[in-house]
Amino acid sequence: MPAMIKNFFCVFCICLLVFLFNSCAKTPGQGGNASIKGKVWVKKYDPFFTILEYEYPGSDMTVELTFGNNTSPDLSEKTNAAGEFQFLYLRKGRYKVTVYSKVFQNAQNPSGQVPVEMVVNIDNKKGSYDAGTLTVQR
Repeated sequence: MPAMIKNFFCVFCICLLVFLFNSCAKTPGQGGNASIKGKVWVKKYDPFFTILEYEYPGSDMTVELTFGNNTSPDLSEKTNAAGEFQFLYLRKGRYKVTVYSKVFQNAQNPSGQVPVEMVVNIDNKKGSYDAGTLTVQR
């Protein structure tokens, strides 16, 4: 009986160590000291999206941030009056920045929207990373 208890204790300790090492692995997400910033620029077209009428900063637009290989957004922010956005307190890892552009609605694109995406890799615990300018159509 004591050998059985000793074996159980050893297996328990090994499982606990594996759990602790896996839980310490930092995945992309909030909790760090890095940030991602960028800007949204809008190109306004006619109703058929054939003639560019004018351009302007994309104010009050929703920008989404997806952590790592997640399939749905984890955070969202609104752009300011200058079309700028920023996601703060991020850890090292891969992030996808997404904003939606309008396109001519048809059978191939019934929603009338397409994602405009930029992948940003944060490779340092601190610092600001630039997603650049994401250009959308309206």
